[in-house]
Amino acid sequence: MNTKLTVFICPSSPASPQRGSNPSGWDGPGCNYGWCYGSRPFSQWDGGASLTTATSNSNGMITQTIERKMADVTDGLSQTLLASELLSGSNAGSTTTAKYPYDVLYTSDGLFNSIANQDFPTQAELDAIGSAAKNSPSGVRSNNGTMPLWYCGAQTALNTSAPPNWKWPTAGGDCCPGGATDWGRGIIPPRSMHTNGVNAVLGDGSVRYISNTVDLLTFQRLGNGKDGGVISNY
Repeated sequence: MNTKLTVFICPSSPASPQRGSNPSGWDGPGCNYGWCYGSRPFSQWDGGASLTTATSNSNGMITQTIERKMADVTDGLSQTLLASELLSGSNAGSTTTAKYPYDVLYTSDGLFNSIANQDFPTQAELDAIGSAAKNSPSGVRSNNGTMPLWYCGAQTALNTSAPPNWKWPTAGGDCCPGGATDWGRGIIPPRSMHTNGVNAVLGDGSVRYISNTVDLLTFQRLGNGKDGGVISNY
């Protein structure tokens, strides 16, 4: 689990904190790419689905609990996001040392639960969560994007609830993205050190560069593989 695999690393991204002399810690070799779970603000196990129920509310191409087929992506593979980029955590130890845009800051599940349409959070709903996570966090986690062979949420998975390189910190609810466990509520947007955007791969294998200023609903529809909506130019 502590073996660095260059295929998981973007050369332009800062190196993840290495485990080094603390083998019991949660730091690791790093991962800058994540599969897309869809547009809903969950890191994984969306809606409480477990590995044994073979169900999931996740609307993206990838989910923790079931194997999706290409035919399940009813919006079309060329219209659905498969994967994009992540940044690793900073090894922060408390809320006072958390670093944007690397770490995951926490607020409660309450603001997440109040989102009217979980498939398409509004700008106002996202701003409320982001502001709470930044200005009054209940905690911080910083091993996100460090251990690609550990839990997938915030390690090798992301969602399109918020746009690329979101102006607010990557945010969790009561628990756990970016920590020892990674399920629960989370807004985990793609992030990179590239200029004004991120690289992304669609379900048909094509690669696109998506701008930070992409229309929010368009980006959410890209993550959602079965909403039936029309995606505008991006």
